[in-house]
Amino acid sequence: MFALLIYTGIRLIPPRPPQLPRPTPVEVEGVVVPLEFSRAGPVELNRATVEELMELPGIGPVLAERIVAFREQHGPFTSVEDLLQVPGIGEATLEALRPLVTVEPP
Repeated sequence: MFALLIYTGIRLIPPRPPQLPRPTPVEVEGVVVPLEFSRAGPVELNRATVEELMELPGIGPVLAERIVAFREQHGPFTSVEDLLQVPGIGEATLEALRPLVTVEPP
């Protein structure tokens, strides 16, 4: 027995999701906040540059400069909690940064 196939010329193709542009950093009151953290490992606070610190979520150029300036004025960080002494970093920011930063002995 043979099956007869009839082609009607209609092919249903599911719609593709729209191609959205890659997210870019958001500027909030003059501070650039990255949308995602892209480093493979934690940032070492005593060796990080301003650019490396800016890769952290919630850290823009102003806050990154403050962290580096604080480190230069007061010496190396001894713990991650020392970030609370940097103007502009509070408990919420510290908790967001805690898994992403580290402090190694100098």
